[in-house]
Parts: sequence; C-alpha cells; structure tokens
Amino acid sequence: MHSYRLYFCLYMRYLSFLSLVILLGQACKPEAKSVVAPVLTVVSPALTNALSFQDTLFFDIDIAHELKIEYAKITVINNNQVPVLPAIILYPQSNNYHLVTSLVFDDFYLESGVYSACLTLGIGGEVFNFWYPVNYEASPDVFEGILAVVRMPNSIGVYSVAENNLAEHVLNVDADYLASTVSSYDKILYCAGNVVAPLRAYHLTDFRELWSAAAASSPPLPLFTSLVSGHKIVFVGQRGANIQGYSNTGQSIFQSVQFTNGYFTCLAEGENVLLSGFDEFNSAFDKLVVFNFPGGTVFRSLQIAGSIKGIEREGQNSYLVFVNHNDNGSAVYRYTLPENNLILLRNLPFIIKKDLKGSDNLFFLVSPEGLHWYTPASGSVVSLLEETDIVDVTYRVDNQNVYIARSNQFITMNLATQQVIDAQSFQGELLSIHLLYTR
Repeated sequence: MHSYRLYFCLYMRYLSFLSLVILLGQACKPEAKSVVAPVLTVVSPALTNALSFQDTLFFDIDIAHELKIEYAKITVINNNQVPVLPAIILYPQSNNYHLVTSLVFDDFYLESGVYSACLTLGIGGEVFNFWYPVNYEASPDVFEGILAVVRMPNSIGVYSVAENNLAEHVLNVDADYLASTVSSYDKILYCAGNVVAPLRAYHLTDFRELWSAAAASSPPLPLFTSLVSGHKIVFVGQRGANIQGYSNTGQSIFQSVQFTNGYFTCLAEGENVLLSGFDEFNSAFDKLVVFNFPGGTVFRSLQIAGSIKGIEREGQNSYLVFVNHNDNGSAVYRYTLPENNLILLRNLPFIIKKDLKGSDNLFFLVSPEGLHWYTPASGSVVSLLEETDIVDVTYRVDNQNVYIARSNQFITMNLATQQVIDAQSFQGELLSIHLLYTR
C-alpha cells in the first residue's frame, strides 16, 4: 500500500511537470503574423544589383493582397542598418498596386561596398520587408592638393603645396601646437594645442575657423595627448585620461570612460569601435583599449609589453599595432576583433617614431635612422631613405609618391624607383604633411 502511494505521488508530479513544460513551450512560441504576406511580381530590381556613382536603381513591382496596402517605403541601408540615401514613401491605399519608382545613387561621398535596398510594406497593421542587395562602386577619390604645417619663428604656418611644389601661405594657427589632421570628406583641418591652445577646426576652402573646443588647461601638463579624424568626427585624447569625440560641426558626440595614471597616445577608428593605446605611468606595459562607439564603454582591453607607437586598420576587424620594446628594437603585431587576439608578425631592429598606412598592404615606418617600407603580406622591410630627423610622411597612391617632412625640407620620393625626385626648403621647421582628396 505504501509503495502504491509513492508511485501515485510520483506519477502526479510527472503530470504536473509535463503540463508546465507544455505551457512554457506554448508561451515561448513566436507569435505568428495575423496577416498573410503579400504576393510580389518583381520585374526589377534583380536579386543582385551592381551600381556605380549616379546609377539608378529601378523598382517595377506588382503587389497584391486581400487587404489594402497602407504604405510602401524604400530605403537603402548599410551593414549597420543606417539609411544612406533619402527614403521614398508611397501611400497606395489599394489591394493591388503597381509600384514604379527609382533611386539615384548620387551621394558623391557614399563609399564602395554592399548595401541593401529594402522595400517595406504596411498591411493590416503588419510590416513586411523585402531585401535586394546592391554592390556599389563609388566615384574615384581624386587627389586635390597638399598641406604642410611649418613652425616659424613666431607662429605656426599652414602652406598649400602645388603640383610643382610651390608653396603658398594660407593660414596661421596657434603656436602652442601638438598635432593636426585633415578630413577630406568634411573639408576640415583640425589643429590641437599642446598645453593651453584648444582644438580648432578650419574650413579647407577659405581657411576660416569653424569652431573650437577647449579643455581645462593646467600648464605645464599637456592639454591634449592624441588626435585623429574619422568619418564626420574627430577624436582627441585629453589630459584627464579620456577621449572626446566631436562632430564636424563641433558638437560633443563621444566621451570614453575615464582611466587613471596615464595618457591615450594613439587612436584608430574602426567599425563601431575606437582603438587606443594607453601609456600607463611608471609601467613597463601599455594597454590596447577598444571602446564601443558611440557608447564610450570598454569593449576589449589587453596589456602589451612595451610602448604602443601606432595603430593602423588593416581590414574590417584586423589592425596592425606597432610597439617599441626597448631602445634598440620594436615589433609589429596583428590584432583581431572580437577575438581580442594579438599575434606577433615580426621583430624590427629599430625603434619606431611614427607609422603611416599607405594602402591595404603598404605601411611606412619612421625611425631615428630614416624611413622604412613594410609589407605585412611578405613581412619584408625595405630601407627607403637614410635620413635623420624625419618627423612626418604621407603617401599618394595614384602616382606612388612619398612626401617626407625632415627639418626644414619637404622631400618627394617615388616609391617605384625609390629615388628622391624633388626637395624644397622652408624657412622654418616642418611639422606635418597632409594630402587632400575629394572625400
């Protein structure tokens, strides 16, 4: 009798458990749409579409449904689900609708890539989406000119350098100078002060000042510690061990979490992230810190033995990190996201003062001994110019010219021949060289 009661109790518990599982299963089922999907007869666009700048994407679609089609919306979005062209919104208010319209890819600054044309239909309170991939080829990025920043006896001058290397003075900026960067897309020159001068933005057409942003100065401590421009944004590392981001109109749109006991010394923009090198005081290690953008929280972080001198984007989620290990050598690492992996590519027999990405598989490294050309695919390092006191370098892809700032000299070297083809002297110390493009 006792065992019968035990079996009965166990059986009832099993039934209760089974009922709970069934109820939970029903509760977790996705709610089905109460309206059936419309029937589409598509003439265009195709399943895949290849377009270039100023090409037109045509829509010729018959839409049929038992209910009225309340609206039809066409948007073109990027991989981050952000619209890149103005949307088209139509209000058919009928059961059968012949949709005929078109979208022109006329944004000169739209970059090459894969986009999605989305047709959204609103019917009976439900939303239906239909996707059409677009492989887009942007207009060529055309070279427009060169800017050289020169320290004069009583000021910092900005010069426009023509194709024949003749220089024209266009602007004076704060003598308290840390660094400058250019956004060809926004047609802006950004200059950051060192100890007291603010971050200033100048328009590249007429060189008027657009806006400035100051931080609390405390001489002789640095005001800003790093500077880089991205797409419609400029980032500055600040003395307070944080990074601030400003839009091209001067609005504060990014602020990283604050660190302590160090400075952010180099920055690199990625896909929804900002990479940075953090130089921690009195430590043999630097930190590679990846911030979420635009949130500003830490996404990934790792310690690296040595001093991080530069971060360059190599691919969509791949970056090269240049690190000085001691007074005699350095190394190149490949860093990947989201894995947070750091792989040694090769050791170098010199310390790095500055790095530059010339193209996807071409990087330039400045050492105290001169200029070097590094190719990650083969791992080769070629000495291009044995000159001391090189402070900046930049590269023009279309003619393979390398522009070098050394003391008061503006040097032009051709990479194909590895020969110096021109050298011009300024009455001052060259600080930076910037190339200007159409975007």
